[in-house]
Amino acid sequence: MSGLRLSFGRLPRPWYDGVMVGNESGKPVWPRVRIPPRRRRLRVAEILEATIGGTRRHLMYILHGLDPLQFEFTFIYSAERDPGFRKAIAELESIGVRCVEVPMVRSVRPLADLRALVRLVCVLARGRFDAVHAHSSKAGFLGRVAARLAGVPKVFYTPHVYYFQ
Repeated sequence: MSGLRLSFGRLPRPWYDGVMVGNESGKPVWPRVRIPPRRRRLRVAEILEATIGGTRRHLMYILHGLDPLQFEFTFIYSAERDPGFRKAIAELESIGVRCVEVPMVRSVRPLADLRALVRLVCVLARGRFDAVHAHSSKAGFLGRVAARLAGVPKVFYTPHVYYFQ
Protein backbone atom coordinates (compact mmCIF):
# COMPACT_ATOMS: atom_id res chain seq x y z
CA MET A 1 0.00 0.00 0.00
CA SER A 2 2.77 2.40 -0.81
CA GLY A 3 1.72 5.83 -1.89
CA LEU A 4 -1.33 5.86 0.40
CA ARG A 5 -1.95 9.40 1.60
CA LEU A 6 -4.40 10.31 4.31
CA SER A 7 -6.24 13.59 4.36
CA PHE A 8 -7.81 14.79 7.57
CA GLY A 9 -9.32 17.97 6.17
CA ARG A 10 -9.33 21.17 8.19
CA LEU A 11 -10.09 21.00 11.88
CA PRO A 12 -10.47 23.92 14.29
CA ARG A 13 -7.04 25.26 15.24
CA PRO A 14 -7.14 24.89 19.06
CA TRP A 15 -7.80 21.16 18.74
CA TYR A 16 -5.43 20.29 15.93
CA ASP A 17 -1.73 20.73 15.22
CA GLY A 18 -1.72 19.40 11.66
CA VAL A 19 -0.65 16.23 9.87
CA MET A 20 2.51 15.28 8.07
CA VAL A 21 2.26 12.12 6.01
CA GLY A 22 5.95 11.36 6.38
CA ASN A 23 9.17 12.69 7.82
CA GLU A 24 12.83 12.29 6.90
CA SER A 25 12.81 8.61 7.86
CA GLY A 26 9.71 7.96 5.78
CA LYS A 27 7.63 6.97 8.80
CA PRO A 28 4.19 8.55 9.13
CA VAL A 29 3.66 11.22 11.73
CA TRP A 30 0.19 11.09 13.26
CA PRO A 31 -1.84 14.14 14.23
CA ARG A 32 -1.32 15.58 17.69
CA VAL A 33 -4.51 16.54 19.44
CA ARG A 34 -4.42 19.14 22.19
CA ILE A 35 -6.81 18.49 25.02
CA PRO A 36 -7.85 21.73 26.70
CA PRO A 37 -6.77 21.80 30.35
CA ARG A 38 -9.47 21.27 32.94
CA ARG A 39 -9.96 23.77 35.70
CA ARG A 40 -9.92 20.84 38.13
CA ARG A 41 -9.89 17.07 38.06
CA LEU A 42 -13.20 15.20 37.90
CA ARG A 43 -14.05 13.69 41.27
CA VAL A 44 -15.29 10.12 40.82
CA ALA A 45 -16.40 7.64 43.48
CA GLU A 46 -16.14 3.95 42.65
CA ILE A 47 -18.35 1.75 44.89
CA LEU A 48 -17.76 -2.00 45.18
CA GLU A 49 -19.03 -4.69 47.53
CA ALA A 50 -17.87 -7.81 45.65
CA THR A 51 -14.11 -7.54 46.14
CA ILE A 52 -13.38 -10.96 44.62
CA GLY A 53 -13.00 -12.27 41.08
CA GLY A 54 -13.65 -10.37 37.88
CA THR A 55 -15.40 -7.41 39.48
CA ARG A 56 -12.31 -6.64 41.53
CA ARG A 57 -10.04 -7.02 38.50
CA HIS A 58 -12.30 -4.78 36.38
CA LEU A 59 -12.18 -2.03 38.99
CA MET A 60 -8.39 -2.31 39.35
CA TYR A 61 -8.08 -1.79 35.58
CA ILE A 62 -10.21 1.35 35.84
CA LEU A 63 -8.30 2.79 38.81
CA HIS A 64 -4.89 2.05 37.29
CA GLY A 65 -5.82 2.92 33.72
CA LEU A 66 -7.39 6.37 33.85
CA ASP A 67 -5.30 9.52 33.92
CA PRO A 68 -4.72 10.76 37.50
CA LEU A 69 -4.21 14.27 36.11
CA GLN A 70 -7.83 14.32 34.93
CA PHE A 71 -9.58 12.15 37.55
CA GLU A 72 -9.55 12.14 41.33
CA PHE A 73 -10.78 8.74 42.52
CA THR A 74 -12.28 7.67 45.80
CA PHE A 75 -12.73 3.93 46.15
CA ILE A 76 -15.55 2.96 48.51
CA TYR A 77 -15.38 -0.75 49.25
CA SER A 78 -16.50 -3.49 51.60
CA ALA A 79 -14.01 -6.14 52.67
CA GLU A 80 -16.63 -8.27 54.44
CA ARG A 81 -16.42 -11.15 51.94
CA ASP A 82 -12.66 -11.04 51.45
CA PRO A 83 -10.75 -9.60 54.42
CA GLY A 84 -7.51 -10.18 52.49
CA PHE A 85 -8.57 -7.41 50.11
CA ARG A 86 -7.37 -4.84 52.63
CA LYS A 87 -3.81 -5.69 51.53
CA ALA A 88 -4.59 -4.41 48.00
CA ILE A 89 -5.69 -1.07 49.43
CA ALA A 90 -2.09 0.00 50.09
CA GLU A 91 -1.35 -0.42 46.37
CA LEU A 92 -4.29 1.79 45.43
CA GLU A 93 -3.37 4.45 47.97
CA SER A 94 0.17 4.50 46.56
CA ILE A 95 -1.18 5.63 43.18
CA GLY A 96 -3.27 8.40 44.76
CA VAL A 97 -6.66 6.70 45.17
CA ARG A 98 -8.46 7.65 48.38
CA CYS A 99 -9.96 4.49 49.95
CA VAL A 100 -12.93 4.36 52.32
CA GLU A 101 -14.32 1.16 53.83
CA VAL A 102 -18.10 0.92 54.26
CA PRO A 103 -19.26 -2.49 55.52
CA MET A 104 -21.85 -4.05 53.18
CA VAL A 105 -23.18 -7.60 53.14
CA ARG A 106 -24.31 -9.42 50.02
CA SER A 107 -27.53 -10.83 51.47
CA VAL A 108 -30.56 -8.66 52.15
CA ARG A 109 -30.38 -7.42 55.76
CA PRO A 110 -32.51 -4.31 56.23
CA LEU A 111 -30.69 -2.88 59.27
CA ALA A 112 -27.19 -3.52 57.90
CA ASP A 113 -28.27 -2.15 54.52
CA LEU A 114 -29.69 1.00 56.12
CA ARG A 115 -26.45 1.51 58.07
CA ALA A 116 -24.42 1.12 54.88
CA LEU A 117 -26.74 3.50 53.01
CA VAL A 118 -26.38 6.21 55.68
CA ARG A 119 -22.58 5.87 55.65
CA LEU A 120 -22.52 6.01 51.83
CA VAL A 121 -24.67 9.16 51.80
CA CYS A 122 -22.31 10.80 54.31
CA VAL A 123 -19.18 9.90 52.32
CA LEU A 124 -20.72 11.02 49.01
CA ALA A 125 -22.11 14.28 50.40
CA ARG A 126 -18.78 15.20 52.02
CA GLY A 127 -16.83 14.34 48.87
CA ARG A 128 -18.83 16.58 46.50
CA PHE A 129 -18.35 14.12 43.63
CA ASP A 130 -18.98 14.82 39.96
CA ALA A 131 -19.87 11.18 39.29
CA VAL A 132 -20.48 7.88 41.06
CA HIS A 133 -19.79 4.54 39.41
CA ALA A 134 -21.35 1.60 41.27
CA HIS A 135 -20.60 -2.07 40.59
CA SER A 136 -22.51 -5.34 41.17
CA SER A 137 -25.85 -5.92 42.87
CA LYS A 138 -25.63 -4.70 46.47
CA ALA A 139 -23.15 -1.85 45.94
CA GLY A 140 -25.00 -0.95 42.75
CA PHE A 141 -28.33 -0.56 44.52
CA LEU A 142 -27.03 1.17 47.65
CA GLY A 143 -24.60 3.33 45.69
CA ARG A 144 -27.24 4.61 43.27
CA VAL A 145 -29.70 5.44 46.04
CA ALA A 146 -26.99 7.13 48.15
CA ALA A 147 -25.73 9.15 45.17
CA ARG A 148 -29.22 10.48 44.46
CA LEU A 149 -29.74 11.36 48.13
CA ALA A 150 -26.32 13.08 48.26
CA GLY A 151 -27.05 15.10 45.11
CA VAL A 152 -24.35 13.63 42.86
CA PRO A 153 -25.09 14.85 39.30
CA LYS A 154 -23.97 11.75 37.34
CA VAL A 155 -24.54 8.16 38.43
CA PHE A 156 -23.34 5.11 36.51
CA TYR A 157 -23.96 1.43 37.20
CA THR A 158 -22.16 -1.62 35.85
CA PRO A 159 -23.86 -4.94 36.60
CA HIS A 160 -21.22 -7.67 36.83
CA VAL A 161 -23.06 -10.57 38.41
CA TYR A 162 -26.65 -11.20 39.38
CA TYR A 163 -27.70 -12.54 42.75
CA PHE A 164 -30.26 -15.35 42.52
CA GLN A 165 -29.97 -17.20 45.84
